[in-house]
Order: sequence, then C-alpha cells, then structure tokens
Amino acid sequence: MVKFLTFVVMEKLKWILLAFVAVIAGGCGQRHTAAWELMDTAQALMEDRPDSALAIVEAIDTATLGGAEERGRRSLLHAMALDKSGIDTTDASVIAPALAW
Repeated sequence: MVKFLTFVVMEKLKWILLAFVAVIAGGCGQRHTAAWELMDTAQALMEDRPDSALAIVEAIDTATLGGAEERGRRSLLHAMALDKSGIDTTDASVIAPALAW
C-alpha cells in the first residue's frame, strides 16, 4: 500500500514539475509589440524604397515600444532610412537609442 501511494505521489509530482517548467519556459520568450512587424516591413523595403521605409519608421509611436531592443532597432532603422533617402542629419538623438542598446 505504501509503495502504491509513493508511486501516485511521485507521478503527480512529476506532472506538477513538468507543468512548472513549461510555464517558466513559456514566460521566457521574447515579447515584441505590433511595431516589430512594421520594422520588419521597413527593413524589407530599405534597399529598394528607402522613402517608404522612412515613412513607416517615422509612423511608429516611440512611446509604445516595448523595451530597449525595440527602441534600438527603430533608431537604427530610422538612421538607415534617413541615410538611404539622402537626408543628412547631425542630430545624435537619432542613433542614440541604438547605441544604448
């Protein structure tokens, strides 16, 4: 009887531990806002249509960006789009979030 109870407890403990690991692993994934897809589109357009890429990047509300990675990527894409569109700028704040990231 004791062996049976031990087996049942260990079996339940195994499933609880497995569920715990799954929850922890699922919570460790990278979370991006909707702006990430816009940045993907801008990056795809960068070579052939930098003006369109610039318009997309400038349309992204920086207040909605999720973290340093998104702010850095948006900053880098903005600097690239300005350069490829032939717009010169001496404003260091354009690239500062990318450098911080």
